[in-house]
Amino acid sequence: MKRKIASRKLKRSCDCCGCSFEKGETYYHKRNVMHFYDGRDEIIIGVNKTKCPKCHYRQQDSERRYEQFRQTCQHKKIEFIREVWDYIPGEAVMEPQYDVCHLCGNTL
Repeated sequence: MKRKIASRKLKRSCDCCGCSFEKGETYYHKRNVMHFYDGRDEIIIGVNKTKCPKCHYRQQDSERRYEQFRQTCQHKKIEFIREVWDYIPGEAVMEPQYDVCHLCGNTL
């Protein structure tokens, strides 16, 4: 996301908390442009994401803390472990293959 300073009062607001931006305040802005082709037409869609510095910092801090947690996850809570099912080769029946920790993504 690009860090910008509002040159005037903006009509847009933070996507997370809804606060508005006055002149001289800092905000973060990102624009995603997606291209789709449905067989005969090309569709172009643009999405703007705007965040205040507080929400931007919270997201970065959350990602940092999650990465630290992933390294020390001990798979203690059973509600975060899920079972992955797959088809039996040559049959139309599914069976449990392995367990995955939903928090850290490791196979048990």
